[in-house]
Amino acid sequence: MERQTSFTGANAGGTESFLIPNDYLEAIAVIRKDSSGNDKVVNRKTIADFYNYDTSSTQNIYTRLRSSLLMRPVVAQNETFSMLYYGTLTFFASDSDEPALASFAPDLIAYQTCSYLCDYYVDERMQLFQQRADNAVQKLMAQNESEEMRGGLFQMSTPYAGSEY
Repeated sequence: MERQTSFTGANAGGTESFLIPNDYLEAIAVIRKDSSGNDKVVNRKTIADFYNYDTSSTQNIYTRLRSSLLMRPVVAQNETFSMLYYGTLTFFASDSDEPALASFAPDLIAYQTCSYLCDYYVDERMQLFQQRADNAVQKLMAQNESEEMRGGLFQMSTPYAGSEY
């Protein structure tokens, strides 16, 4: 599930390392303001490139080291940047919690449940419910593709780049 978090520099001399959220799976984008105040996507680098970074450069880069996000140049005190990332689904804490799917596709859950129950109770309407559930899934996938192609950030990182290969 897509999530967003913000980080703020805490030290007067600048902050280089930030703790990644516990539900983090993969980064979509790290966004930091440039010198003119515009949002810019920060380039991800390998750990080797990160440590070989020219300290006189103003190019923003980041990398991940274990449970930390490392940023260069260092983030000034009270400077904020954000990270869009894929996170794990959260577990239910109370009886009033609901799954993420129930908030935007309750019909899909209902049709899948009816299809399952038809199989259990040997009901002839199983095909009808399964077809409606499949239609709901296709509509959700089409919506997702439309959102991605309409200007959302659609980017895949290369699995082996530079010195990692």
